[in-house]
Amino acid sequence: MVQNLLDESTIKRNGAVYTPCDLATFIARNILKHTTLDKDTINIFDPSLGDGALIEAIILEIRDKFNKNIDINVYGIDINECEVFKARNRINQYLPNEKIHFEKKDFFDFITSSTIKFDIIISNPPYVRTQNLDSNILNKIKKMTCLKGKIDLYHAFLLLLQNTVKEDGCIGIITSNSFLTNKTGQVLRKELLNRYDLKEIYDLGDTKLFNAAVLPVILVMKLKKLFSICKQTVPYTSIYETTKLANNKTNDIFQSLQNKQIIQYNNQNYEIEKGQLNTEYSDLWLLANEETQYFNKNVKKHTWNRFSDVSSIKVGIKTCADNVFIIANYDENKEKFELLKPLHTHHISRRYKNIDNKVIYGVIYPHEVIDGKTKGVDINKYPKTKDYLMQHYEQLYGRNYLIEAKRNWYEIWVPQNADLWNKPKIIFPDIAEKPVFSLDFSGKIVNGDCYWIVLNDNYSQNTDLLFLILAIANSTFIEKFYDINCQNKIYAGRRRYVTQYVNNFPIPNPNSDISKQIVDLVKTYYFSSDENFDSENYLDKLVWSAFGLEKICG
Repeated sequence: MVQNLLDESTIKRNGAVYTPCDLATFIARNILKHTTLDKDTINIFDPSLGDGALIEAIILEIRDKFNKNIDINVYGIDINECEVFKARNRINQYLPNEKIHFEKKDFFDFITSSTIKFDIIISNPPYVRTQNLDSNILNKIKKMTCLKGKIDLYHAFLLLLQNTVKEDGCIGIITSNSFLTNKTGQVLRKELLNRYDLKEIYDLGDTKLFNAAVLPVILVMKLKKLFSICKQTVPYTSIYETTKLANNKTNDIFQSLQNKQIIQYNNQNYEIEKGQLNTEYSDLWLLANEETQYFNKNVKKHTWNRFSDVSSIKVGIKTCADNVFIIANYDENKEKFELLKPLHTHHISRRYKNIDNKVIYGVIYPHEVIDGKTKGVDINKYPKTKDYLMQHYEQLYGRNYLIEAKRNWYEIWVPQNADLWNKPKIIFPDIAEKPVFSLDFSGKIVNGDCYWIVLNDNYSQNTDLLFLILAIANSTFIEKFYDINCQNKIYAGRRRYVTQYVNNFPIPNPNSDISKQIVDLVKTYYFSSDENFDSENYLDKLVWSAFGLEKICG
């Protein structure tokens, strides 16, 4: 007997995320905008069939709005027999006259065995990261594509669909928007531009259209014509939560996507941006329009260096055994272990400076620099720490990857450079709605939920530069810069502050009068006992001015 529902663990393992009906209809309509239906027969394919919602939507759109007499052959595959069963019942119930060919089959096997080319491909492929992929599937991906490293299963789907679509056919895909701007999507972005003629991009952001924690994007594309060298102009729409006031309230979010506006939907305000795909200054897929071009032109003109030109940006330590190494109540326990050091976590992160100097956590840090390299200490010199770690010997020794790397069983996995902790550094959490960058002179070790900035040797004596960087990093200017040039937001407007993005943050000329004024303001506040930064709004305006811009409100 075939079960009617997949259990939660099976859904997660297979990367199944079901498509809501209104979203399926929106994709179908946008595919048909770029599809020629002046033919007797049309072949439609969904390579990750799921519950059949996308197939149903595209058939209904063709029958209701276009050619009602056209013969439609519908093909669909899925690796789960239950899903094939559900999809077949769905189409037979609501569209009993259609010719359907649904079967349980692996997508990669289908690609290598089928000779059918399709007029329309519509799909919501599974999202499964490399580390969760079966080794056989991973080997297939490597053999059949140019993909390598940290990828997702949907990356392979997007590229291999090239082999199944007709020359004038159209593909409509809904997938995770993470590849648009993250490092692991770099190869995929390049190959999509090489292989396809992109017609439309809809970044649906944090609209919560899925039950799963997926931020979706819709791609509509056709095969690139042979020898095509024309630069693509691709309409690009995005929608994300905003604190700005809405122009109107709507129950139809998809109809609202037609115009640039701010809407209220499900009691939340969203900003809809319209523009074109921009890959001129970066390999990231960014939305560009007149406003972003004006902004970037001024920033470029007033940029002296980038953060990466003067500093190194690193993630914090990774112990792979936090329950052993990280100790609560540092002040109470610092005498118990010789190697217990104060630890900065996102819990104590504040803007500019940490007002509450009480350190909540400590970390046992068994590392030192020997001959220029960070290595494990001689644990026998620290008997209190050794006795404690020996109580957890089985767990620590069980970290096979550490032992295979010929490391000591009591080391933490990623210690970073032990010589750098005592240098002045800027620390910031990796996820935040507003930037939260603080300057640390105390020598705290940084936990893996935060990143940290330390000046390169050429600038290490220039602490004024650190204060300038601190002001820029905490400004509303950098929020705008991020939203234009990084565009990687997750739910509730939170941004990902990771090395890839922070590296590119701009610095104005530190010798300019405005920069000096900025530094003076930050230093005055930092070294004061004040908890409230009364001049912060004025400082923020100065940062905008340093880049030749006026502060944008709202």
